Amino acid sequence: MKDLIAVFGAILAIGAAILLNVSLLVGFVAAILWVAALFYGTKFSLWPEVKKYVQLYGIILLIGASVSAWLISGIVQTFTYYGIRFLHPSFILPLIFLMTAVVGYFMGTAVGTISTLGIAVIGVGVAFGIPAPYLVAAAVSGAFISDKLSPLSGLLNLTIATSGSSYKALVKKMLATILPVVGITTVLYGLLGFTINARTGVVNERGLIALLETHYVVHPLLFLVPVGIVILALMGRPTLQILLAGVAGGGLIGITVAGHDLLWVLNAIIFGYQDPTGVRQLQGLFRSGGVVGMVEVLFIVMAAIVLAACLEQSGVTTRLIQRYIKPQDKASTLVAKTGILSMVLTILTCDQTVGIVMPLKSVEAHAKDKGLSPEVLARTVSDTGTIIAPLMPWNVNGLIILSVTGISAVAYAPYAFLCWLMPLTLVAVVAKMNRTQEVPDYV
Repeated sequence: MKDLIAVFGAILAIGAAILLNVSLLVGFVAAILWVAALFYGTKFSLWPEVKKYVQLYGIILLIGASVSAWLISGIVQTFTYYGIRFLHPSFILPLIFLMTAVVGYFMGTAVGTISTLGIAVIGVGVAFGIPAPYLVAAAVSGAFISDKLSPLSGLLNLTIATSGSSYKALVKKMLATILPVVGITTVLYGLLGFTINARTGVVNERGLIALLETHYVVHPLLFLVPVGIVILALMGRPTLQILLAGVAGGGLIGITVAGHDLLWVLNAIIFGYQDPTGVRQLQGLFRSGGVVGMVEVLFIVMAAIVLAACLEQSGVTTRLIQRYIKPQDKASTLVAKTGILSMVLTILTCDQTVGIVMPLKSVEAHAKDKGLSPEVLARTVSDTGTIIAPLMPWNVNGLIILSVTGISAVAYAPYAFLCWLMPLTLVAVVAKMNRTQEVPDYV
């Protein structure tokens, strides 16, 4: 009972912060204090857990810097300019979905993809008057394929290492569930795009093109920076290096091509970019919070890590899982429970890593007894806990997306079709296992 009180109290604290529209940091701190008070006397070792994610903190800050740098240089404005000239608004949503999916696969990071190419192509849709939540949702659906499929993804490699599977074998399993979902998602965004009267109420097409030509340097050569980012990803460079290259490339172009002075560029990267033209339509399209805009996100992420550590070190997570997983569970039941547990842990701890490691470790011994291959279980957590992360406004991914795009998960989540459809494949997998008398190596 005490474990359930701890969990529900933490959920209420975070939920209250959302409902009262106060910083999620307040909610997480309240949740941490609640769990710590319930388990007073437990020796928590929290600082080592916080230090584990130093690289993530650097990525978060660089994401804020990269958005500003791409605005300073005119890269985002160039995407907007050519997108308006050559694309039809009805095709923007499926195009964003497919582009972020492909680039995300090579970059290996969903939030990194959204904060670079995603921001650029979203700008095209905003210029057409397409509702921003639709655009962000399409980018989220595409980019988060990288977290479950890219060989450069830290989350996928963690899944492979924890489950004891191999990349080649796991991808073969994954294709059975992801290919139909990608096809359905593309069609859904196509249908959604054709239902939008995109040009209504927006500055006219020719007028916006004229404003961009007048106030910015727009040139096809600026596409070299995004191309360079993809090349670095193809070379297997770490995410930190890729983001640093994007910031450096954007800042350098801002100085040498756009004509901004060094101090102004540094100020915009650190403290945020505000469109300097004074034109209302452009100021509404192009803005960024910079590095400083990501500081609150950074502290919320740290608080989420501490909360997850408190729940784990107090034994709450382990005891609840032990009550949930039973030795007598049949193979299909184990697969179903693995997926559900992965989603619950991702929701509660705000962290995909917990939703990967703990379910796989918890069912490992029972899975071997039932003859389940590690690839089936690895695919299960990838299709469920990994992919639903951006749907919650309190999740690390949702917080970063909000900071980068200005759109909350509450607004974009209903349209992030892939993130809803992937977990539903678990129903089909379990049903197929039951129909085929639980052939454990279901493909």
